[in-house]
Amino acid sequence: MLAWISLLVAICFEVSGVSILKIISNPLYAKLSMIFFVNLSYIFMALALRDIALGVAYSVWEIVGLLGVLGISFLFFTPHLSTQQYLGILIGFVGVICIVAGEEH
Repeated sequence: MLAWISLLVAICFEVSGVSILKIISNPLYAKLSMIFFVNLSYIFMALALRDIALGVAYSVWEIVGLLGVLGISFLFFTPHLSTQQYLGILIGFVGVICIVAGEEH
């Protein structure tokens, strides 16, 4: 359970790091902040990898992170995605559910 919590924390830091690039207007501060948050994300990802298979953790990290960034985008910005792009996100999300459900415990 602690590994999954570490993975969720890693995802939150990744989403924060990527989102901050759009929020902070000063490019230097934005990049430094992103580097800080992404490094924290990798630290927590490493902790999660102690008990979660690499392929599973990375799949969950990427698609949930994508959904997080997409959510931030809808809250604070105006995303312009096509139906095909939404379908791709949905397929990726369903794929991660299948991967996690198939993981041996």
